[in-house]
Amino acid sequence: MKQKLFVFGVFVLLLAFSYGYAETIYVIKAPPALKVDVKPSAPSVTAVWIDGHWKWNGQEFVWVGGHWEKNPKGIWKAGHWGKRKLGYVWVPGHWDKKSIAKPKKVWAKGHWKKHKNRRIWVAGHWKR
Repeated sequence: MKQKLFVFGVFVLLLAFSYGYAETIYVIKAPPALKVDVKPSAPSVTAVWIDGHWKWNGQEFVWVGGHWEKNPKGIWKAGHWGKRKLGYVWVPGHWDKKSIAKPKKVWAKGHWKKHKNRRIWVAGHWKR
């Protein structure tokens, strides 16, 4: 019984220490220059284009093409390859929800307005 508890305890400790552990991979050679992706039309008005990037597959750099993503109310901070003492490391991109700036002005679309016995056009304009 004691042996089973010991083995179980060792298993739990190994699981606890391995949880959330991410190994940093250093790549000796620099990534190639970025490619320019052809952007297809946006699938929606709220979609945000995420540029492509180079990914290290263990032997060489492979291009991962850009894509459209729904914006979860944040600003996309692109990933990049950072130079360190031991080589290059991939710093993944992320959504920055702290950088959202509220617009000071909002666009009011033009519209027809009824005035006395006729309709008049009110042009679009910026308003606070």
